[in-house]
Amino acid sequence: MKTALFSSFLLILLISFPGCSGRKDNGTLIRAGVFSGNGASAVCVTETMEALKIDKGIAPRIVTAADIAGGALEELDVILFPGGSGSQEANNLGAQGMKRIRDFVIKEGKGVVGICAGAYLLSDTPDYPCLHLSGLRAVDRVHDARGGALAAVTLEKDAPEIFSELNGYDSVFIQYNEGPMLVPAGDDISFTVLAVMQTDVHAKTGAPAGMTPGKPYLIASRPGKGRAFLSVGHPESTPGMRWIVPRMVRWVTAKEMIPYKAEVVRPGRDHHSIVFDADYRSRQKKLFWQLFDENPAKRMAAMNDLHDMRSRPAVRWTMGMLRDENEKVRQRAAELLAEDEYTAALPDLRQALANEGDKTVKATLDSCLKKLETIAPGSKN
Repeated sequence: MKTALFSSFLLILLISFPGCSGRKDNGTLIRAGVFSGNGASAVCVTETMEALKIDKGIAPRIVTAADIAGGALEELDVILFPGGSGSQEANNLGAQGMKRIRDFVIKEGKGVVGICAGAYLLSDTPDYPCLHLSGLRAVDRVHDARGGALAAVTLEKDAPEIFSELNGYDSVFIQYNEGPMLVPAGDDISFTVLAVMQTDVHAKTGAPAGMTPGKPYLIASRPGKGRAFLSVGHPESTPGMRWIVPRMVRWVTAKEMIPYKAEVVRPGRDHHSIVFDADYRSRQKKLFWQLFDENPAKRMAAMNDLHDMRSRPAVRWTMGMLRDENEKVRQRAAELLAEDEYTAALPDLRQALANEGDKTVKATLDSCLKKLETIAPGSKN
């Protein structure tokens, strides 16, 4: 009798407060496809997939152009186009695939997210193969290879409606790497600019100064019956800000904006922008080669310096250091991977733990492994 009463009480509780089940939206998973055709950077695909795993209400999968041609969109609520080359992604989709995506959003009312090159693809840029789903066009394309930065981004008044965690922050800092400079296209698609880039990036190919400050960085659009979200930069590769990716997915699918763990919501982690200019790139290269130094102290110092520089590729280099001959280097590598939320390293950490003979290092590996597993609950979807 007590069991029956408890079961009835639990059922009422779950109906009244669906969040208590640990899965939002009445248990319905958001079916998200991450495009992995030609033009999509393998790194960007991996990091986008990993960012989505922060949200256990999202079921991410890889989707190719062939999958789309075969009807895979019927099994999705949202498709994400990652960084790489927008024109090559368009070429890989082909005219038929492009039409399928447009119909998916405009006619069927589904969602689409474009990150960096994906934002190019979603734009309404003349003389560029794009999907025309944003209400914005790219300018100064001749200087696309303008460089990268950990860029300062300021929030517009409507941002807290989607990113309430950023309320009260004047600026946050998100990775940027040669994303599009967007301006209104003058068409009939409504859009809302939620964040604006402030860091001036003109580190390569004679790119002019003053182009990036004031340009839209995060944009929410409403093409036809559907929704689109554009990110000019790379939150998926920015520790403390990766949760922005699943939040964008929730907005374009009109789902509840659930909170995420404090371990991944860290908008105050960084306090200043870092432009990846020629001096920065030279130092980054030297530090990479220092990872092979015979002195383990120098190898560990290189890892620490790369981390402090917010080097984007360094986190992947750190994965290799889990297999270093020196126990202290292995230990520090695990700590840095956990600090950077790099859940893509979970298989490496599991194997490193299985192989580790030093008890102290083994304890660190186990702790870091558990932390990463905790912040990526969707990895079990």
